[in-house]
Formats: sequence, C-alpha cells, structure tokens
Amino acid sequence: MDYITVSTDTEYIEHTLCFLYTLQQHSTTHIKVLARGVNLSSTCIDSLRSVYDDITVIDDSTDLSTKRDKLKGDQSWEWSSLSDIKNNSFTYSDFMCYINNMRFDNICTLIDLPDTNRVINMDVDQLFINSFDINDMFKQGDIVTFNEHDQLTSIDTSDIHAGVWIPEVWTGGDTYTTDYPLNDESIIGVVNSETTRDYFNQAKRMIHEDFLNWDADYNTINYLYNQFADRISFTSPELKYNDRWYYSPDSVIWNGAANNRDKCQRYIDKRRDILNEIS
Repeated sequence: MDYITVSTDTEYIEHTLCFLYTLQQHSTTHIKVLARGVNLSSTCIDSLRSVYDDITVIDDSTDLSTKRDKLKGDQSWEWSSLSDIKNNSFTYSDFMCYINNMRFDNICTLIDLPDTNRVINMDVDQLFINSFDINDMFKQGDIVTFNEHDQLTSIDTSDIHAGVWIPEVWTGGDTYTTDYPLNDESIIGVVNSETTRDYFNQAKRMIHEDFLNWDADYNTINYLYNQFADRISFTSPELKYNDRWYYSPDSVIWNGAANNRDKCQRYIDKRRDILNEIS
C-alpha cells in the first residue's frame, strides 16, 4: 500500500482541502492519506474527510505557543529586534515546530506497518495540476527528496513566473555545501525497507531531542544522509514534481513554498478556482 502523509492546522485548512481535492482528482493509483490535524475543530476534520475518499485523520492537539518569537537560522537575535519582521518567513513559533517536526512521527507510523510499500510526506501548500503517477516519481532511489542546489543551478531562469521568490544562488549571494545536500524537505518519499526504517526512526529520535528548533529536520536528515550514503540510494525526481518557480500548466505539482502561495498570482488564482469547485 502507498501512503501520503501531511500535517495541518486551522491556518492551513484551506490549503489542505485544495491539496486533498486535487490529489483525489489527479492520482492515477490508489493512495491512502494520513493527515495529522493539530488543534482542529470537528468541523475542519469532517471537511478533510469530505474531499478525499481514503483518509485517516489523527486528531492531535498541543498547547505550545503560537507566538512567532524565534528567528530561523543560527542568529541569536533578541525578540525586541524582530518587530519589523515577526510576521514573515524569517520567524517561527514553538507551535510551528510541532507541526513541522511531527511529520517524522507520521512517516515512522506508516513505514512500521507491514503492508506499507511507499510513503510520501508533503507540505499542504502543494497542488496537483496534472496526472500524478507515484510509480514515475519513484523510478529510482530508496528515498526521494529534492536537492535544491541541483535544481537551482540547472533550471532556466528566463521564464520564472512573476512574483515568486528568487533565491540568492542566482545572484551570487548564496552558496551551498555538499555536507548538506538535502535543502528542500517539502516532499520526502521513502520506499519501505529495513534500512529506510532505521534511517527514519533515527531521524525521529534525533529530532525529538531538538524538537523546538526549526532547523532540527534539516540538520538531522543531512547528518543521516552522510551516515547512510553507502546503504541508501537518494534521488531527486524531475522538476515537474516540485514546480515552485514557473507554475507551468504542464507540471504535475505546484509548490507554494517560500510564501509563493501568497505572492504568485497564478498560484493564487488556481487555488481560488479549486476552492470554488469544492464549495
């Protein structure tokens, strides 16, 4: 059995509905969904079940703070100096860490099931635009995730859609280290095996040891990448599965990462149309 797992809260409920609705429309194979809903009302949970046929919703809750009083990255700035940027993508809350890091619990729950073949963890701000064939996405590799550096240095920047985030690597202002090759955790796919179970159960344990650090997942999966490189095949699928720059009508998945979901008009219009269909 193949699974997709997501985590969501009230702020992202509309994104999650669009994600599930478009997956239902475009998946060419049967895929079960495990959704972790954190602090959701019963009405929100029912709405998730209404748009996807085979979904299990974990009704989760936490009282962690939603105040965005921490800065992403290694800077140790005081909150008083963050007043101008506290509402943008540079800051995070303990609650956001919970949503982000519990996805590894989702993955481990599924790969420990005896009937699980493959699992994909995805962010809910992604839209399925055309036919999605999970077999094509898993043509190679034990773990499927995106090496952002390879993507950014190989695509044509002349046709980037208006309004999207432009990474500094295109302007010479950023560098990447081969010690951290896995730069994009918005899609993480895994073929279930004893070795990949070991990888993700170690990742889960390590992330829980640093649970309220926004970069815990990034640091952990890259550390384990270097530990498991001779035992696990990591592969990055085609860009059509992670279109976060062009928003091409020929892509399979549009990714709303880097706040493109709020800035790119083509993405905004598409999501609005989907919500109208749902209603």
